[in-house]
Amino acid sequence: MIYLIYMNRKYLLFFLAISLTSGFIQANPVLKTMQFGGYDREYLVYTPQNLKREKADGLIVCLHGFTRTMNDFFEIYDIKHLSDSLNFIFAAPQALPEQNSSVNLQVALINLFTNDQLSLNSVWGCGLSVKASIFGVALVNEELNRDIDDVGFINEIIDNVLDEYSLPSANVFILGTSMGGYMSYNYALRNGERLSGLISIAGSMGLAVKDMDYKNKMPVCDFHSETDEVVPYSGSIERYCISRNRTRWCCKIFSNVGTRWSILSLPVAIGKTPLFKDRSGTSTPVSRAASEPP
Repeated sequence: MIYLIYMNRKYLLFFLAISLTSGFIQANPVLKTMQFGGYDREYLVYTPQNLKREKADGLIVCLHGFTRTMNDFFEIYDIKHLSDSLNFIFAAPQALPEQNSSVNLQVALINLFTNDQLSLNSVWGCGLSVKASIFGVALVNEELNRDIDDVGFINEIIDNVLDEYSLPSANVFILGTSMGGYMSYNYALRNGERLSGLISIAGSMGLAVKDMDYKNKMPVCDFHSETDEVVPYSGSIERYCISRNRTRWCCKIFSNVGTRWSILSLPVAIGKTPLFKDRSGTSTPVSRAASEPP
Protein backbone atom coordinates (compact mmCIF):
# COMPACT_ATOMS: atom_id res chain seq x y z
CA MET A 1 0.00 0.00 0.00
CA ILE A 2 2.79 2.42 0.94
CA TYR A 3 4.64 1.54 -2.25
CA LEU A 4 1.49 2.15 -4.34
CA ILE A 5 0.93 5.60 -2.80
CA TYR A 6 4.57 6.44 -3.44
CA MET A 7 4.29 5.39 -7.08
CA ASN A 8 1.09 7.42 -7.54
CA ARG A 9 2.80 10.53 -6.19
CA LYS A 10 5.79 9.85 -8.38
CA TYR A 11 3.63 9.63 -11.51
CA LEU A 12 1.68 12.75 -10.47
CA LEU A 13 4.85 14.81 -10.10
CA PHE A 14 6.09 13.47 -13.43
CA PHE A 15 2.80 14.42 -15.12
CA LEU A 16 2.89 17.94 -13.66
CA ALA A 17 6.48 18.43 -14.82
CA ILE A 18 5.61 17.33 -18.35
CA SER A 19 2.52 19.55 -18.36
CA LEU A 20 4.43 22.63 -17.29
CA THR A 21 7.20 22.13 -19.84
CA SER A 22 4.74 21.44 -22.63
CA GLY A 23 2.69 24.56 -21.93
CA PHE A 24 -0.38 22.56 -20.91
CA ILE A 25 -0.73 24.73 -17.81
CA GLN A 26 -0.67 28.36 -18.95
CA ALA A 27 -0.92 31.68 -17.20
CA ASN A 28 -4.23 33.44 -17.53
CA PRO A 29 -4.17 36.39 -18.07
CA VAL A 30 -1.18 36.28 -20.41
CA LEU A 31 1.23 39.21 -20.61
CA LYS A 32 1.70 40.43 -24.19
CA THR A 33 4.33 42.91 -25.35
CA MET A 34 4.88 44.89 -28.53
CA GLN A 35 6.85 47.77 -29.97
CA PHE A 36 4.52 50.58 -30.96
CA GLY A 37 5.27 54.21 -31.71
CA GLY A 38 8.85 53.78 -30.52
CA TYR A 39 7.83 52.50 -27.08
CA ASP A 40 7.71 49.09 -25.42
CA ARG A 41 4.01 48.53 -24.73
CA GLU A 42 2.27 45.88 -22.63
CA TYR A 43 -1.20 44.45 -22.25
CA LEU A 44 -2.83 41.49 -20.53
CA VAL A 45 -5.16 39.05 -22.28
CA TYR A 46 -7.58 36.86 -20.34
CA THR A 47 -9.32 34.03 -22.18
CA PRO A 48 -12.64 32.76 -20.77
CA GLN A 49 -12.67 29.38 -19.07
CA ASN A 50 -15.85 28.08 -20.67
CA LEU A 51 -15.80 24.36 -21.36
CA LYS A 52 -19.08 24.50 -23.28
CA ARG A 53 -17.71 26.79 -26.01
CA GLU A 54 -14.86 26.10 -28.40
CA LYS A 55 -13.81 29.74 -28.65
CA ALA A 56 -14.70 33.18 -27.30
CA ASP A 57 -17.57 35.20 -28.75
CA GLY A 58 -15.91 38.61 -28.71
CA LEU A 59 -13.47 41.07 -27.16
CA ILE A 60 -13.69 43.75 -24.47
CA VAL A 61 -10.77 46.19 -24.19
CA CYS A 62 -10.42 47.41 -20.57
CA LEU A 63 -8.65 50.72 -19.85
CA HIS A 64 -7.44 51.51 -16.33
CA GLY A 65 -7.63 54.83 -14.53
CA PHE A 66 -5.22 57.69 -13.79
CA THR A 67 -1.90 56.43 -12.29
CA ARG A 68 -3.36 52.89 -12.14
CA THR A 69 -2.27 49.69 -13.91
CA MET A 70 -3.65 47.00 -16.21
CA ASN A 71 -3.49 44.58 -13.27
CA ASP A 72 -6.38 46.41 -11.56
CA PHE A 73 -8.93 44.54 -13.66
CA PHE A 74 -7.70 41.21 -12.33
CA GLU A 75 -6.51 42.11 -8.84
CA ILE A 76 -9.15 44.67 -7.79
CA TYR A 77 -12.17 44.31 -10.08
CA ASP A 78 -11.65 40.56 -10.67
CA ILE A 79 -13.26 40.50 -14.10
CA LYS A 80 -12.31 36.87 -14.71
CA HIS A 81 -15.74 35.65 -13.64
CA LEU A 82 -17.38 38.16 -15.96
CA SER A 83 -15.22 37.02 -18.84
CA ASP A 84 -16.11 33.39 -18.16
CA SER A 85 -19.82 34.21 -17.93
CA LEU A 86 -19.94 36.33 -21.11
CA ASN A 87 -17.48 34.10 -22.98
CA PHE A 88 -15.55 37.21 -24.02
CA ILE A 89 -11.81 37.73 -24.09
CA PHE A 90 -10.69 40.70 -21.98
CA ALA A 91 -7.61 42.70 -23.03
CA ALA A 92 -6.19 45.26 -20.58
CA PRO A 93 -3.48 47.62 -21.93
CA GLN A 94 -1.01 49.56 -19.79
CA ALA A 95 -0.70 53.34 -20.16
CA LEU A 96 2.74 54.93 -20.34
CA PRO A 97 4.23 57.39 -17.86
CA GLU A 98 4.15 61.03 -18.97
CA GLN A 99 6.72 61.33 -21.77
CA ASN A 100 7.11 65.12 -21.82
CA SER A 101 10.23 65.79 -19.74
CA SER A 102 9.26 69.43 -19.28
CA VAL A 103 5.90 68.48 -17.75
CA ASN A 104 7.57 65.92 -15.48
CA LEU A 105 10.13 68.46 -14.29
CA GLN A 106 7.53 71.13 -13.58
CA VAL A 107 5.30 68.72 -11.67
CA ALA A 108 8.29 67.34 -9.72
CA LEU A 109 9.35 70.84 -8.66
CA ILE A 110 5.83 71.73 -7.56
CA ASN A 111 5.59 68.47 -5.61
CA LEU A 112 8.97 69.16 -4.00
CA PHE A 113 8.27 72.70 -2.84
CA THR A 114 4.66 72.13 -1.81
CA ASN A 115 4.80 68.55 -0.48
CA ASP A 116 2.24 67.52 -3.11
CA GLN A 117 2.31 63.98 -4.42
CA LEU A 118 0.84 64.21 -7.90
CA SER A 119 2.12 61.27 -9.94
CA LEU A 120 2.18 61.01 -13.73
CA ASN A 121 3.50 57.45 -13.79
CA SER A 122 0.56 56.12 -15.82
CA VAL A 123 -1.52 58.44 -18.02
CA TRP A 124 -3.45 57.93 -21.25
CA GLY A 125 -3.00 60.25 -24.22
CA CYS A 126 -6.71 61.02 -24.16
CA GLY A 127 -6.71 64.81 -24.55
CA LEU A 128 -6.80 65.56 -20.83
CA SER A 129 -4.92 68.74 -19.86
CA VAL A 130 -3.54 69.53 -16.44
CA LYS A 131 -2.98 73.02 -15.06
CA ALA A 132 -1.26 74.02 -11.83
CA SER A 133 -0.75 77.45 -10.33
CA ILE A 134 0.88 78.84 -7.19
CA PHE A 135 -0.32 82.21 -5.86
CA GLY A 136 -2.26 82.61 -9.10
CA VAL A 137 0.80 82.10 -11.32
CA ALA A 138 0.36 79.24 -13.83
CA LEU A 139 3.33 76.88 -13.75
CA VAL A 140 1.94 73.90 -15.66
CA ASN A 141 -0.62 74.03 -18.45
CA GLU A 142 -0.14 70.96 -20.64
CA GLU A 143 -2.05 68.13 -22.31
CA LEU A 144 -0.87 64.85 -20.82
CA ASN A 145 0.99 62.49 -23.18
CA ARG A 146 -0.24 64.51 -26.13
CA ASP A 147 2.27 62.90 -28.52
CA ILE A 148 1.46 59.32 -27.54
CA ASP A 149 -0.73 57.47 -30.04
CA ASP A 150 -2.79 55.41 -27.61
CA VAL A 151 -5.61 55.16 -30.15
CA GLY A 152 -3.21 53.43 -32.54
CA PHE A 153 -1.95 51.24 -29.70
CA ILE A 154 -5.49 50.08 -28.93
CA ASN A 155 -6.10 49.44 -32.62
CA GLU A 156 -3.02 47.23 -32.74
CA ILE A 157 -4.21 45.27 -29.70
CA ILE A 158 -7.63 44.72 -31.27
CA ASP A 159 -6.03 43.54 -34.52
CA ASN A 160 -3.69 41.15 -32.69
CA VAL A 161 -6.37 39.62 -30.47
CA LEU A 162 -8.93 39.23 -33.27
CA ASP A 163 -6.33 37.49 -35.41
CA GLU A 164 -4.79 35.28 -32.72
CA TYR A 165 -8.09 34.05 -31.30
CA SER A 166 -10.17 34.13 -34.52
CA LEU A 167 -12.78 36.46 -33.07
CA PRO A 168 -15.58 38.23 -34.96
CA SER A 169 -14.70 41.86 -35.69
CA ALA A 170 -18.34 42.84 -35.14
CA ASN A 171 -18.18 41.97 -31.44
CA VAL A 172 -15.64 44.42 -30.00
CA PHE A 173 -16.41 46.62 -26.99
CA ILE A 174 -14.36 49.12 -24.98
CA LEU A 175 -14.58 49.75 -21.23
CA GLY A 176 -12.79 52.40 -19.18
CA THR A 177 -12.64 53.48 -15.56
CA SER A 178 -11.96 57.15 -14.65
CA MET A 179 -9.19 58.32 -17.02
CA GLY A 180 -9.73 55.06 -18.88
CA GLY A 181 -13.26 56.31 -19.54
CA TYR A 182 -11.78 59.43 -21.14
CA MET A 183 -9.58 57.23 -23.31
CA SER A 184 -12.59 55.08 -24.24
CA TYR A 185 -14.52 58.10 -25.50
CA ASN A 186 -11.44 59.40 -27.29
CA TYR A 187 -11.01 56.07 -29.07
CA ALA A 188 -14.72 55.78 -29.89
CA LEU A 189 -14.77 59.24 -31.47
CA ARG A 190 -11.76 58.38 -33.63
CA ASN A 191 -12.44 54.73 -34.46
CA GLY A 192 -16.03 54.13 -33.41
CA GLU A 193 -16.71 52.07 -36.52
CA ARG A 194 -14.73 49.27 -34.90
CA LEU A 195 -16.87 49.16 -31.76
CA SER A 196 -20.19 47.53 -30.92
CA GLY A 197 -20.49 49.51 -27.71
CA LEU A 198 -18.78 51.60 -25.04
CA ILE A 199 -18.87 51.40 -21.24
CA SER A 200 -17.51 54.26 -19.13
CA ILE A 201 -17.26 54.20 -15.33
CA ALA A 202 -16.63 57.63 -13.75
CA GLY A 203 -15.09 59.05 -16.92
CA SER A 204 -15.85 61.64 -19.58
CA MET A 205 -14.06 63.47 -22.41
CA GLY A 206 -10.84 65.50 -22.67
CA LEU A 207 -9.93 68.45 -24.86
CA ALA A 208 -9.09 66.16 -27.77
CA VAL A 209 -12.79 65.84 -28.65
CA LYS A 210 -13.09 69.55 -29.49
CA ASP A 211 -12.80 69.31 -33.27
CA MET A 212 -13.82 65.69 -33.80
CA ASP A 213 -16.54 64.43 -36.10
CA TYR A 214 -19.36 62.84 -34.07
CA LYS A 215 -20.89 60.70 -36.82
CA ASN A 216 -20.19 57.33 -35.25
CA LYS A 217 -23.23 55.59 -33.77
CA MET A 218 -23.10 53.00 -31.01
CA PRO A 219 -24.75 52.00 -27.73
CA VAL A 220 -23.21 53.72 -24.70
CA CYS A 221 -23.50 52.66 -21.07
CA ASP A 222 -22.15 55.33 -18.71
CA PHE A 223 -22.01 54.81 -14.94
CA HIS A 224 -21.41 57.79 -12.70
CA SER A 225 -22.20 58.81 -9.15
CA GLU A 226 -23.85 62.22 -8.72
CA THR A 227 -21.82 62.64 -5.51
CA ASP A 228 -18.43 61.89 -7.11
CA GLU A 229 -16.02 64.58 -5.87
CA VAL A 230 -12.98 63.46 -7.87
CA VAL A 231 -14.76 63.30 -11.22
CA PRO A 232 -17.81 65.55 -10.65
CA TYR A 233 -20.98 64.39 -12.36
CA SER A 234 -22.20 67.94 -12.99
CA GLY A 235 -18.97 69.31 -14.42
CA SER A 236 -19.48 72.50 -12.40
CA ILE A 237 -16.94 75.16 -13.36
CA GLU A 238 -14.15 75.75 -10.79
CA ARG A 239 -16.23 74.13 -8.08
CA TYR A 240 -14.01 71.12 -7.58
CA CYS A 241 -10.54 72.52 -8.27
CA ILE A 242 -8.16 71.15 -5.66
CA SER A 243 -6.00 73.47 -3.59
CA ARG A 244 -3.25 71.64 -1.72
CA ASN A 245 -0.85 73.70 0.34
CA ARG A 246 -0.23 76.68 -1.99
CA THR A 247 -0.84 74.83 -5.25
CA ARG A 248 -4.06 74.91 -7.24
CA TRP A 249 -4.46 71.84 -9.46
CA CYS A 250 -7.11 71.79 -12.18
CA CYS A 251 -7.88 70.06 -15.45
CA LYS A 252 -9.38 71.20 -18.75
CA ILE A 253 -12.03 68.97 -20.28
CA PHE A 254 -14.92 69.19 -22.67
CA SER A 255 -18.01 70.21 -20.72
CA ASN A 256 -21.61 70.74 -21.72
CA VAL A 257 -22.06 73.27 -18.92
CA GLY A 258 -22.79 76.20 -21.23
CA THR A 259 -21.04 74.23 -24.01
CA ARG A 260 -17.68 75.84 -23.37
CA TRP A 261 -14.16 74.92 -22.46
CA SER A 262 -13.70 75.06 -18.75
CA ILE A 263 -11.10 74.68 -16.06
CA LEU A 264 -12.25 71.76 -13.94
CA SER A 265 -10.92 69.40 -11.30
CA LEU A 266 -7.91 67.09 -11.07
CA PRO A 267 -7.39 64.43 -12.19
CA VAL A 268 -10.57 64.09 -14.24
CA ALA A 269 -13.61 66.32 -13.97
CA ILE A 270 -16.61 65.74 -16.18
CA GLY A 271 -19.50 67.25 -18.00
CA LYS A 272 -21.61 64.76 -19.94
CA THR A 273 -22.49 65.26 -23.59
CA PRO A 274 -24.81 62.85 -25.50
CA LEU A 275 -22.73 62.35 -28.63
CA PHE A 276 -23.77 58.90 -29.75
CA LYS A 277 -26.79 57.16 -31.20
CA ASP A 278 -27.48 53.45 -31.14
CA ARG A 279 -27.57 51.19 -34.19
CA SER A 280 -31.23 51.99 -34.88
CA GLY A 281 -30.51 55.72 -34.95
CA THR A 282 -32.28 56.38 -31.64
CA SER A 283 -30.50 58.90 -29.46
CA THR A 284 -28.65 57.35 -26.55
CA PRO A 285 -27.69 60.02 -24.00
CA VAL A 286 -24.47 59.35 -22.15
CA SER A 287 -26.15 60.55 -18.97
CA ARG A 288 -28.59 63.25 -17.90
CA ALA A 289 -27.21 66.63 -18.92
CA ALA A 290 -26.06 68.86 -16.07
CA SER A 291 -28.65 71.48 -16.98
CA GLU A 292 -31.58 69.06 -16.78
CA PRO A 293 -33.62 68.84 -13.57
CA PRO A 294 -33.14 65.71 -11.43
